This record gives sequence, structure tokens and C-alpha cells, in this order.
Amino acid sequence: MRNEFGHFTMSVNELTLQSTKAKLIKSYKGPRISEAVTIGSDLRFRVRDEGQVERYQTDFYVSVEPFAHTFYNLGFSSSAIDESYLLVTNEARSWYVQAGRIYPQYGLRVEDFTASVKQR
Repeated sequence: MRNEFGHFTMSVNELTLQSTKAKLIKSYKGPRISEAVTIGSDLRFRVRDEGQVERYQTDFYVSVEPFAHTFYNLGFSSSAIDESYLLVTNEARSWYVQAGRIYPQYGLRVEDFTASVKQR
């Protein structure tokens, strides 16, 4: 899940046409739904060389911050809760400790999404 800076950067600067950017900024809504809860999602499709379009990722994320610099994160896929972990960091976010069920992200190529490590 992107932080608020990353969410704004992608939503406004990367995915928005220059002609509509001014309209978007006025109505922009960040991912934070309260002081302690942030949500995010990831829906991805790909087009194969043969022209087939397929969905290969659908995820939903929730992050709860019960105490300052302490986050409980949940990641949901189409089948179940995939990730469930506690993350504790310092104020500058120069270090962190993560404990729980975590799946690291792998690679940037199309093949990386079908690799056995990505299939969990």
C-alpha cells in the first residue's frame, strides 16, 4: 500500500492528463479514512502477446495505527487474508521491525508475476 505521498504522486502526477489535473486536485481524496485507518487497493490486468487480456492481481489493504509509529496491516486477495503483520518504526522511519505473515514483492517483469515465489 502506498503512503499518502506516493498515493498523491501516482494519482495526480502519473495517472492524470494535464488538462484534467486542476479539476482533480480540487476534489482529491487521500487514502486515509480516519486518523488511524488507511485503505488501499491494487487491481492489475495484462495483455499477452496473443492479445488475451487477463486479470492477474486483485488486492485490498487496510492499515490501522493504534499508537504512534505502530501499524497493524492486513492484505486481502481474492481468496483470503494473505498478509497480517505488525510494523513498528521510529519517528524518522529510518528503521522498522515487522512481525507476522508477510509476502515480499518480486520483480518487475511479466514473468516475475507467475514465478513460484509470487504464487505463495
